[in-house]
Amino acid sequence: MPGTSPGATCEKWDLAAPAFQQVAEHVGAERTTAYFAQLLSEKLVTTYSRGTPVREWRRKEGMRGEVLDCRVYSVAGLQALIAMRPSLERECERIEMLAAKVGHHAPPNVSHSRWMNAWVFGSGLMVGCD
Repeated sequence: MPGTSPGATCEKWDLAAPAFQQVAEHVGAERTTAYFAQLLSEKLVTTYSRGTPVREWRRKEGMRGEVLDCRVYSVAGLQALIAMRPSLERECERIEMLAAKVGHHAPPNVSHSRWMNAWVFGSGLMVGCD
């Protein structure tokens, strides 16, 4: 599909699944009708290219779709994290080992300048601030 990643297509198919089977999804009670309208802001359109049917998700005329876009991106990100889980766990272990070796260090000493703290901007005067 032009302009659509395979992951986005799969997520949209998952959202369209209730049309094909019974699926339950839990959403918060604070969701408005605008939220659900944006989730349903695209429709599946079948076009033909050289006699072959091509399915595309197209935005409905005049509809906003930020909720659907965010949903698709978050599911894609979750799937990427799930796929990377073994390497993420190894990286966490490596960081924990490094932290244990380094230990806790005191914050660096910061020297304060009386001159910088005392300057009153715009007046050109030095004021004795301690």
